[in-house]
Amino acid sequence: MRAAQAAGGPVGLPDPGEHRFQVFYGDMSRDLPVAEVRYRLQHDADGYEISTQAKAIGVVALFYSGNLIQSSKGRIGAQGLLPERYAERRGKRPERVIRFDYERGRMIGIGDPPEVSLLPGTQDRLSIFYQLGLMARRSPARFEPGRRFILPLASMKRIDKPSFDVVGGESVNTVRGSLSALRFTVRNESDPEDPKIDVWLADSMSMLPARIRVEDHDGKIIDQVLVPPA
Repeated sequence: MRAAQAAGGPVGLPDPGEHRFQVFYGDMSRDLPVAEVRYRLQHDADGYEISTQAKAIGVVALFYSGNLIQSSKGRIGAQGLLPERYAERRGKRPERVIRFDYERGRMIGIGDPPEVSLLPGTQDRLSIFYQLGLMARRSPARFEPGRRFILPLASMKRIDKPSFDVVGGESVNTVRGSLSALRFTVRNESDPEDPKIDVWLADSMSMLPARIRVEDHDGKIIDQVLVPPA
């Protein structure tokens, strides 16, 4: 990670480390784990890197051997994370990359046109959950039940403006007991085909995600649930 501190000084992140999630096809209550995901956070005073690797397990592994690998790299500024490069690779497919050019105010993606205007505060598919936790720790009054805000999110081709609605406190059941968490719903109301996302940030984990549930427009559900350290 390079030393490229943004104006205003860095904002603290949780300690570097790795977290493991079980991935369920359908709600976790069905107890049908199909994959395991490991999230890894690294950072110093100026820069951060988040990476994940998902691997099929159980019967699914007999039919699908490819991994999903994601990474987000960037700087840490006064308002939190400033992604500079996001990449993902699914199985044997070529890596797909988007870049954030803050000097020109552009996101360079893989769409047509290849560049779009970069909205202030834009996050990528990995950084957004960590940025959400930073915001919740810094401004807890902003996260009372019923509150709503917009946090721009970059896809591979465009920047969306999903709404985040604070639902309130809920418990997340894990294989090692329940965790107290704050639940959000995330919806991109401008595109009804975009997935519905629910995320739970755990109080005991510096407001890092403990559960991420994604439901696509066809009703298919992928549910990621934290496996707390033993």
